[in-house]
Amino acid sequence: MLRQDPALDPPVDRPSPSTPPPPSPVSGQVAAGAPDALVGRAAEVDACTAAWRTALSGRPTAVAVVGEAGIGKTRLAEEVGQRASAGGAELVWGRCLDGGGSAAYAPWRQVVQALADSRGPESVARASAGRGAGALVLLPGAGGASAAVPAASPEVARTHLFEGVTAFLEVLAAERPLLLVLEDLHWADPETVQLTEHVVSRAARAPLCALLTVRDPEPGAAEATDRVLELVSRLPTGERVQLVGLSPDDVQRYAASRLEVAVDASVAQRLHARTNGNPFFIAELVRLLGEERAVAGRADVEVPRSVHAVLERRLAHLGSDLRAVLSAAAVLGRDVDVRLLAGVLGRSPLDLLEPLDAAATAGVLRSAGAAGQQQFTHALVQEVLLAATGPMRRAALHARAADVLEAQYAGDLARVAARLAHHHVAAGAVGDPERAVRACLLAASTALADTAYADAERHLTTALELVPSGGGSRSSELELEVRVRLAALASLVHGYGAADVLAQQRRAQQLVALVGTPEQRLSTLWGAMWSAIFRGDFTAADEQADEMGRVAERWQDDQLRLAHHHGKGVVHVQTGRIAAARAELELATALAADLAAGRRGGVTPVELLEHPLVSAPGWLALVLGLLGEDDAADACAEQARTAARSLGHAYSAVFLAVLEGWRHVFADRPREAVRVSDEGRETARTQGFQQLEAFCLGPHGWGLARSGGPGAVETGAAEIRAALEVFESLPGGASTGNLLFALCEALGAAGRWEEALQAGRRSLAALTERGEEPYLPAVHRALAECLRRTGAPAREAAEHEALARAVAERTGAVALLRRSATERQGVGSTLGA
Repeated sequence: MLRQDPALDPPVDRPSPSTPPPPSPVSGQVAAGAPDALVGRAAEVDACTAAWRTALSGRPTAVAVVGEAGIGKTRLAEEVGQRASAGGAELVWGRCLDGGGSAAYAPWRQVVQALADSRGPESVARASAGRGAGALVLLPGAGGASAAVPAASPEVARTHLFEGVTAFLEVLAAERPLLLVLEDLHWADPETVQLTEHVVSRAARAPLCALLTVRDPEPGAAEATDRVLELVSRLPTGERVQLVGLSPDDVQRYAASRLEVAVDASVAQRLHARTNGNPFFIAELVRLLGEERAVAGRADVEVPRSVHAVLERRLAHLGSDLRAVLSAAAVLGRDVDVRLLAGVLGRSPLDLLEPLDAAATAGVLRSAGAAGQQQFTHALVQEVLLAATGPMRRAALHARAADVLEAQYAGDLARVAARLAHHHVAAGAVGDPERAVRACLLAASTALADTAYADAERHLTTALELVPSGGGSRSSELELEVRVRLAALASLVHGYGAADVLAQQRRAQQLVALVGTPEQRLSTLWGAMWSAIFRGDFTAADEQADEMGRVAERWQDDQLRLAHHHGKGVVHVQTGRIAAARAELELATALAADLAAGRRGGVTPVELLEHPLVSAPGWLALVLGLLGEDDAADACAEQARTAARSLGHAYSAVFLAVLEGWRHVFADRPREAVRVSDEGRETARTQGFQQLEAFCLGPHGWGLARSGGPGAVETGAAEIRAALEVFESLPGGASTGNLLFALCEALGAAGRWEEALQAGRRSLAALTERGEEPYLPAVHRALAECLRRTGAPAREAAEHEALARAVAERTGAVALLRRSATERQGVGSTLGA
């Protein structure tokens, strides 16, 4: 058939109708082979197989199979999977979905579910015991709810989930080696990529290989593809396998296997020129020409010049009714729920059996394995159908899909939150903007519960864009709800001083006075107060705390009352009113305990970001330490630590580690400062709390430098400088006075007194400019020591000693006058003596 087709010559303005050249000799032909034989990929198979052998030795591996659409990534994965299965491995598939309608971790959910189905309850129970319990979060109906972390602290679930999936796979891989194929990661959410890296890099001696298929970067997918390739490049056992088009010889063999007849070499050359060796293009072109020649009874059919054109022509042969069904299916995504499709079309599932069978016969759809699920045979088929569907029809189908999902999952919309949001958003002007916003908010909540922060931010940003314009109280209420959520999320991940946080807070403050609920007022005022503290604008921070008090009295709201006392206490600490800070923080600590015990209606810590059961006694411990009441401070700190452990609230645990780190700095306890900061840094790093991780560097670096040891001073000073760089680069600035004080003492520990003196003077200037008085006694005493060590006149050192005493007496931070050197280990410094 192909030997008679002159249109397979290299493209010209018009396909030539001339008679083709005579067939080549038999030696130029390739006989037919098995249609499913893999052609031309020996080196690529060998590379993947080598990675699999590495995994079998107990070193988890990852292989990224990269190439354009249709190049054979899935077919290569199937071949490698067949070989691994023949050797006793279990092959498990998971796939990302396009179009933004899938929940975070979609391929990993499929993997965990497939393993649960194949291994059975006993194996699942073993794998999900202890550390592996977090994997059940991805396994609905099998204990996922009991495995989840408390709803009040969604951020801690990331560690719980990542470690859980890793442990789950370790146990199952020890029973039987695992080859995991994760397909189409160019559509992956960031959290899926992070979980993939965590599993491969942290699984302990597990015979496990992750084979990742990803398209070459293309518009709309380049960022996700780059994330996957960066992941593989970072892994010591990572491998990239690049697929390109088949050679002319391989095209000849491939065409012969598809046609099950001999193919001439000259025909293969023309096929190669037309398709650039893309196997999917070749197969679809052969299928199209066969179908059209069968109908026309002639051999001079014009050959399309692209795979999209081939598919469009093939689909045009299917008939209008079947094309209407398939276009609706394409709107739903590559995976098609027949029940949902029937609802969208207003038909019963039974009515769709005939067209779906016809689509399967035509090679357009296939069974997805699960009951009632169909799948397009290739993503390109779905993409072409979608492109051929008019924009208004697409929008109407999306709107209808959202309606049907809401009806089918009434009472359990969180289960399909991402899909629901996708369809509502895609409905555009045909849909209901308010319902779209609500769907995005639900999807954001679901993503946050899965610690998928990037996914949550994407849904919230989309929701903000969809808020109906034109003003009115309803639009304002929707906008406020979205902005409060965005500000809280940005604060959680980036910290209070981030530009995104400030922008959301400014607009939220304008709206909250008009239409805000008590909870929204709490969140907005608390966030604005902390942003002001962060900038050193303590007057504005005090005004926000006072406003919380006024609103609390007006609404008789104890959570606002708690936030008021807590906020006033923190502002008093920073401005050197230590006694007043103690009184406010004692009230806040007692009120938090009452609320948590249910005596005043409960507490909603998410609105405050830091859980008051942890942060209020944590700040009180710092205050008591400054007052010199060390036993009471230690008891208060233990109360805060106990609350943090009980709540599993990661952000608050790290925040407490920062407070405790500085308390130990001012108490001159280097080893304790290192210990608590180490704990905080690890949790912050795992959770992605970038700003809190930087906050931990100051006490940690100071503690290292003051504890001695080879290279400890240089390492500690470098950590403090890294923290300074972070905070000096933030918009609006941030407090650097304490960091500079820590650097002063770290350099003094190495006897670098001139440098220490410069850092001390910068610390004094920074703290004085911001009005942060309570820490000045320690700085003045450090400067006095630096001056003595550098040979300055005695009166200069004496002046700083006198200033230290005067500030300590005025603020109440008397403990800073008697910092001891008892925990120093051979450093040779007498700072503070």
